[in-house]
Amino acid sequence: MCIICLVSKEIESKFYVESLRIFDLIRSQKQIAGYHLTDQKKVVQDDVYFDTLSGQFFSQEKSLRLRKSCGQHIVAFKEKTGGNHVRIEFEETITGLQAQRLLDSDFAGVCQVKAVQTAVSHLGVDSMNPVLCLRNNREKWYLDSGVAHLEICFDNIRYMDIGQSRFFEENELELELKEGDPKFHGEVTNLLSQYSDLTPCFQSKYERGVKLLSLFG
Repeated sequence: MCIICLVSKEIESKFYVESLRIFDLIRSQKQIAGYHLTDQKKVVQDDVYFDTLSGQFFSQEKSLRLRKSCGQHIVAFKEKTGGNHVRIEFEETITGLQAQRLLDSDFAGVCQVKAVQTAVSHLGVDSMNPVLCLRNNREKWYLDSGVAHLEICFDNIRYMDIGQSRFFEENELELELKEGDPKFHGEVTNLLSQYSDLTPCFQSKYERGVKLLSLFG
């Protein structure tokens, strides 16, 4: 299997959804800001996040995530840069065996995975363990304005501790710039912030889950 690590700048914005009425409204209109939404798709994402026992990644606004979705295992390291909506992301698809080694905290078994290498180098240690998991039932739509292409996601998220003895559920609207002018992403974000059922969120899902479950005290 040829593994390629993709390094990109991720530009996305998020909103807490206080009422699912807003999802129904957008679905019925099939448009945002006058731009048509297309290509609805539903996916299930199972994520596991890794950190030290003291939460070093959390305190540094970074994250290491293993995702299983549509039969693939994808590992991603992210760090915030340049503002609330921007992160640098190292992402690559790995094998099922590599995913299991990561879950077992066997970092020697995944030493060739660039995203993991980058995470370890940022911490200066390899003593990371799974600390948070979540299941995201995601509904994807796409918006193409001609100057930018956005992915619009309706997320129903269950945050869980690793033992899955505690959980918290909430809904989130996420807009990610896939290509094109970042200014357009900002314009749509500002427009959506005017909806009374939407509250801007500047936390990553990892940060949100840690705080909801009080994982590090």
